[in-house]
Amino acid sequence: MAEPGDSKLLFTKLGETNYASWEVDAKGYLLRKGVWRYVTGEIPKPPVSTSTTDSSSMMDWLLKSDQAAGAIMSMIEDCNKPVIADAIPDPVKMWSLLRGKHQQKKPAARIAAWWTLINLALEEGESLQSLMARGRTL
Repeated sequence: MAEPGDSKLLFTKLGETNYASWEVDAKGYLLRKGVWRYVTGEIPKPPVSTSTTDSSSMMDWLLKSDQAAGAIMSMIEDCNKPVIADAIPDPVKMWSLLRGKHQQKKPAARIAAWWTLINLALEEGESLQSLMARGRTL
């Protein structure tokens, strides 16, 4: 039986070249699953305590954090798994490592991305919407 908020992955998993489009889709997916704020760290881990109430909130947090980490694992190709292997099950670290790998802030990467964008042109018979979609996947 499907859990509330469970949704099938309807977009391409993160490979070597699709980070920009994947990131937007992945955020939407994690929002639908109700775990995005665990990935961003907005919902911090509760302090360790011996009280039953605090113990229950810790278990709830661990469950959601594990769901976030599992969702990230399900959204990436095998080529990205070694990048996050040591960070599992911490979704904040996993997301950060994936972003660090794919969002290069080096001049060469920026120039290559700029050059690709500059050379983007409407192909014969292609609609403007199709061109825009192709540009978003770069």
